[in-house]
Order: sequence, then structure tokens, then C-alpha cells
Amino acid sequence: MNDFINRFLESQESRRKILVSVALVAGVSLTGAFISADKLQSSLVGIDSSTYQAIHLDTDQTYFGKVTEASDDSLTIKDVFYFLDDSNKKLVKKTDDLLTLNRQHVLTTENLDAENPVTKAILKYFKNKK
Repeated sequence: MNDFINRFLESQESRRKILVSVALVAGVSLTGAFISADKLQSSLVGIDSSTYQAIHLDTDQTYFGKVTEASDDSLTIKDVFYFLDDSNKKLVKKTDDLLTLNRQHVLTTENLDAENPVTKAILKYFKNKK
């Protein structure tokens, strides 16, 4: 009888340990998910998704487009345009639909308002494309 009671108590203790372990793993996983979502949101702070952005790089290149994704490591933009040369007169559409930039090279991102000449040129490009 003592043997039966000892096995029963051991199995109860094992179940408790397993449940505690599962609860801890679930808690850590949920915390990680919330932290990842928070990091993504903080990466998008200041970016107005309803307008175009100017993304200035440490290579003296500036791209124009809409930021679609941002993380600590990268920034992805769509509808990508850039100036063909330093005269800033010829705005060219990049042939790729999306451009992913290494975040280490991004100096600043700037929201462009509707009155900005670059915004107007991009909107005119898409209007004429239809």
C-alpha cells in the first residue's frame, strides 16, 4: 500500500512540474511576441503610411517611396523613385516593386506632404501610367 501511495504522490509531483514548465514556456513565448510587435511598431514611429517618404542614406543616395515594413535591421519601401543625378531634375522609377534597405545605412526618413514637388511628380507618374 505504501508503494502505491508513494507512486501516486510522485506522479502528482511530476504532473505539477510539467504544468509549471509548460506555463513558464508559454509565458516566455507570449512575452517575446509582445516585445517583437512593440519593436516593429516603434520602428514605424513617425512614418505616415498615407504619404510618401524620403529615405536618406549614408551613401548620399535618397530614395522616395512608401515605407511598407520596418524593423531594427531593415526598411522596405514600395513605389521607389530616385534622382538620376545630382541635379535633382530627373526623377526615375526604380524597376523593382520593393526595395529593402539595410537600416544601418538609413540616416533619416522624412514624410513628404502633398505639396512637396517629389510627391506631385510621383502622383503625376502614376496618373499618366493609367
